[in-house]
Amino acid sequence: MTPFLLPRRGFLAGAAAAGLLPWSAQAQYGLPPLTTPRDMHLLYDLSWIGVPVGEHEIVVTPESRGGNFTVTNRVEIAIELLFIDVIRFEHTSTENWRGGLLAQFESRTEDEGEFYEVEGHAAPGGFQVTGKHGTVLAPPDVLTSNDVWIPPVPGSRPFLNAKNGDVVPVTVSQPRNASVRRDGRQTSALRFDISSAVADGAMFYDGELFVSGWFTRRGRTVDYRLK
Repeated sequence: MTPFLLPRRGFLAGAAAAGLLPWSAQAQYGLPPLTTPRDMHLLYDLSWIGVPVGEHEIVVTPESRGGNFTVTNRVEIAIELLFIDVIRFEHTSTENWRGGLLAQFESRTEDEGEFYEVEGHAAPGGFQVTGKHGTVLAPPDVLTSNDVWIPPVPGSRPFLNAKNGDVVPVTVSQPRNASVRRDGRQTSALRFDISSAVADGAMFYDGELFVSGWFTRRGRTVDYRLK
């Protein structure tokens, strides 16, 4: 996630800094490979205390059956107070999935004047990613903090912070019934509560579609709403 996006997995600080996650920890997390998703172009309005501050665009492009597809993300956030930037965040990323597993990842981020570049690729025994704090070997079934286009998996497991390349833990609650306002009417949804070293928040899904949510980081809460 990007600073306000976080669907799934998290910070093993000492192990990540050393460059390896404990294999005993990896063994307990196995998710089945993803199937090829449908073609999707999702655009979310982002707001802070009710004021529009940016948008997040997600494009999912299936390439063939067998779990082969590409996901791109573009996030732009600018929070201003009395015409002075309080937060400025720009992020782009590309994920290439092969056989339902993340095969290649790259991202570029500017966050309040700091620049980050992350590159990762499938490697023997896992997914090798290089970012701000060095090189880490993540589990082979790792998801990224940008992967809000699929519902999160309840439980605790590591995920890849798309901004800086850290592999950090995230805890996702069991979903519970809720409702959201969409297209001018209330509709049923499933709510997932999320906690991680990146941010805390809640995500609402209509079926498998992420329709709204909120994430708190640095004491500020940014709301998401599907256009």
